[in-house]
Amino acid sequence: MVGKRSDNSIIAVEIKVRDWPRAVHQAILNRYFASESYIAVWWSAITPQCERECARQSVGLISVERERCQLVLLPGPSAVHDKLAETIRQRLGALCGTT
Repeated sequence: MVGKRSDNSIIAVEIKVRDWPRAVHQAILNRYFASESYIAVWWSAITPQCERECARQSVGLISVERERCQLVLLPGPSAVHDKLAETIRQRLGALCGTT
C-alpha cells in the first residue's frame, strides 16, 4: 500500500499475514521511492528477531490485530531516488484526482 502526505512525501506499507522476512525484503526496496517504509504483520508473527531486523534495515513495524493496529517501531531515513519518487507522486495524484 502506498500513500502520499500533504507535504508530498510518500509512505509505503508492505502488508503480510505472517511472512515478515518477505515483507522486510519488499520494504527495503520500497525505501528507494518512499520517505517512510513500514511492514504490517499480524501481531502473533512479530518476534524479537522481526523487531531487530526491522530496526537494522530502518523499516517501520506495525502490529495488526482484529480491531486495531499499533505502531511498534518507527522507520529510519530512506535513501529516496528523486526521479522514481516523483513518478510515483504523479501517478498517485492522478489516481486520487490531485496533483
